[in-house]
Amino acid sequence: MSRAVLLAVLLGGCGATIDQLDPQPHLTLGKTDKHLAVDVGAVPNVFDMRHALLVRDVHVIRYKWTLRAGFEHAFGGAYSIAPDAAHADLVLVIHRAQPSLHTSNCERSVCERDMRLDYDAELVDHEGRSVARFADGILEKNASWDAATMSLVVSRMFEAIGKGFAPPGS
Repeated sequence: MSRAVLLAVLLGGCGATIDQLDPQPHLTLGKTDKHLAVDVGAVPNVFDMRHALLVRDVHVIRYKWTLRAGFEHAFGGAYSIAPDAAHADLVLVIHRAQPSLHTSNCERSVCERDMRLDYDAELVDHEGRSVARFADGILEKNASWDAATMSLVVSRMFEAIGKGFAPPGS
């Protein structure tokens, strides 16, 4: 059996679908009377995550719902969540939130599976002026390529973004 075929079998030959998730970020922000909205218009709602060692792709659907749910859990305790930018004091514009699959520490045809979420987001005020920019990557090492890991990396993205928010009223 060739090494590539063995790796594909070891890493799972079955395709999977990751449907809408309910990420639960752990974030503590001070309460404010400001209204905050999220704009996920630039992010695809349906896509496939590919890896050379997978026989079938991981299919992701309703991803925008997942991002909105994570956003509401992360910021809903501090801000009033607005339905859209027209009703918000601030808008978190997510320009990119792209998960990808990776392998690392391959030894003797066995590899660790990693999931990475690269993101680029911007906080804008009601006049469209940039208040803050957030861009980074979240890496979950030696993880399953599944819904639980996707939920975890989305949660960690919002935790990282939340740490960059200025205190309310500033």
